[in-house]
Amino acid sequence: MLSVQRVREGQQFCDSAIEFIHKREFLEAGDVVSLEIEAPCRFMLLNDMNLRALKRGCRYKYYGGRMDGIRSDLTVPESGFWNIVIDTGGDTRNIRYTIDLLSTAMA
Repeated sequence: MLSVQRVREGQQFCDSAIEFIHKREFLEAGDVVSLEIEAPCRFMLLNDMNLRALKRGCRYKYYGGRMDGIRSDLTVPESGFWNIVIDTGGDTRNIRYTIDLLSTAMA
Protein backbone atom coordinates (compact mmCIF):
# COMPACT_ATOMS: atom_id res chain seq x y z
CA MET A 1 0.00 0.00 0.00
CA LEU A 2 1.02 3.59 -0.67
CA SER A 3 1.15 6.08 2.14
CA VAL A 4 0.90 9.76 1.34
CA GLN A 5 3.16 11.25 3.95
CA ARG A 6 5.49 13.11 1.59
CA VAL A 7 5.25 15.24 -1.53
CA ARG A 8 6.91 13.95 -4.66
CA GLU A 9 8.00 15.93 -7.65
CA GLY A 10 7.60 14.88 -11.25
CA GLN A 11 8.00 16.16 -14.73
CA GLN A 12 6.54 14.91 -17.98
CA PHE A 13 8.82 15.11 -21.00
CA CYS A 14 6.05 14.70 -23.53
CA ASP A 15 3.55 17.07 -25.06
CA SER A 16 0.15 17.98 -23.66
CA ALA A 17 -1.36 14.82 -25.19
CA ILE A 18 -0.57 12.87 -22.00
CA GLU A 19 -3.39 10.41 -21.34
CA PHE A 20 -4.56 9.67 -17.82
CA ILE A 21 -7.66 8.92 -15.77
CA HIS A 22 -8.85 11.89 -13.73
CA LYS A 23 -11.48 12.66 -11.12
CA ARG A 24 -11.86 15.95 -9.18
CA GLU A 25 -13.42 15.89 -5.70
CA PHE A 26 -13.71 18.06 -2.62
CA LEU A 27 -12.00 16.04 0.12
CA GLU A 28 -11.42 16.66 3.81
CA ALA A 29 -8.04 16.27 5.52
CA GLY A 30 -7.70 12.66 6.65
CA ASP A 31 -10.08 11.22 4.03
CA VAL A 32 -8.73 8.17 2.24
CA VAL A 33 -8.75 7.66 -1.52
CA SER A 34 -8.59 3.94 -2.30
CA LEU A 35 -7.69 2.60 -5.74
CA GLU A 36 -8.10 -0.94 -7.03
CA ILE A 37 -6.62 -1.47 -10.49
CA GLU A 38 -5.39 -4.39 -12.54
CA ALA A 39 -2.41 -2.60 -14.14
CA PRO A 40 0.74 -0.90 -12.85
CA CYS A 41 0.31 2.87 -12.62
CA ARG A 42 1.20 6.10 -10.88
CA PHE A 43 -1.57 6.96 -8.40
CA MET A 44 -1.50 10.67 -7.56
CA LEU A 45 -3.34 13.39 -5.67
CA LEU A 46 -2.73 16.87 -7.09
CA ASN A 47 -4.17 20.30 -6.42
CA ASP A 48 -5.49 22.29 -9.39
CA MET A 49 -2.27 24.23 -9.95
CA ASN A 50 -0.18 21.06 -10.13
CA LEU A 51 -2.69 19.33 -12.41
CA ARG A 52 -2.37 22.24 -14.84
CA ALA A 53 1.42 21.91 -14.69
CA LEU A 54 1.15 18.15 -15.37
CA LYS A 55 -1.05 18.80 -18.41
CA ARG A 56 1.38 21.43 -19.75
CA GLY A 57 4.39 19.17 -19.31
CA CYS A 58 5.91 21.35 -16.59
CA ARG A 59 7.32 20.42 -13.20
CA TYR A 60 4.61 19.49 -10.70
CA LYS A 61 4.22 18.14 -7.15
CA TYR A 62 1.94 15.34 -6.07
CA TYR A 63 1.10 12.95 -3.26
CA GLY A 64 1.30 9.26 -4.08
CA GLY A 65 3.57 7.21 -6.25
CA ARG A 66 3.99 4.10 -8.36
CA MET A 67 1.87 1.08 -7.53
CA ASP A 68 2.28 -2.40 -8.92
CA GLY A 69 -0.25 -4.13 -6.70
CA ILE A 70 -3.98 -4.51 -6.77
CA ARG A 71 -4.93 -1.92 -4.12
CA SER A 72 -3.48 1.27 -2.72
CA ASP A 73 -4.71 3.97 -0.32
CA LEU A 74 -3.77 7.66 -0.16
CA THR A 75 -4.60 9.87 2.81
CA VAL A 76 -5.69 13.41 1.91
CA PRO A 77 -3.23 15.88 3.52
CA GLU A 78 -5.51 18.94 3.72
CA SER A 79 -9.12 19.88 2.96
CA GLY A 80 -9.95 21.26 -0.48
CA PHE A 81 -10.46 20.24 -4.08
CA TRP A 82 -8.16 17.41 -5.13
CA ASN A 83 -7.50 15.78 -8.47
CA ILE A 84 -7.24 12.01 -8.33
CA VAL A 85 -5.03 10.94 -11.22
CA ILE A 86 -4.19 7.46 -12.50
CA ASP A 87 -1.33 7.52 -15.00
CA THR A 88 -0.88 4.12 -16.66
CA GLY A 89 1.74 5.42 -19.06
CA GLY A 90 -0.36 4.61 -22.11
CA ASP A 91 -3.79 3.72 -23.40
CA THR A 92 -6.47 4.04 -20.69
CA ARG A 93 -9.44 2.67 -22.67
CA ASN A 94 -9.33 -0.93 -21.42
CA ILE A 95 -8.15 -0.33 -17.85
CA ARG A 96 -10.54 -1.58 -15.17
CA TYR A 97 -10.36 0.26 -11.87
CA THR A 98 -12.38 1.29 -8.83
CA ILE A 99 -11.91 4.49 -6.81
CA ASP A 100 -13.46 4.58 -3.35
CA LEU A 101 -13.56 7.71 -1.21
CA LEU A 102 -13.57 6.96 2.53
CA SER A 103 -14.63 10.04 4.44
CA THR A 104 -13.42 10.84 7.96
CA ALA A 105 -16.82 12.46 8.53
CA MET A 106 -18.38 8.99 8.40
CA ALA A 107 -16.06 7.62 11.10
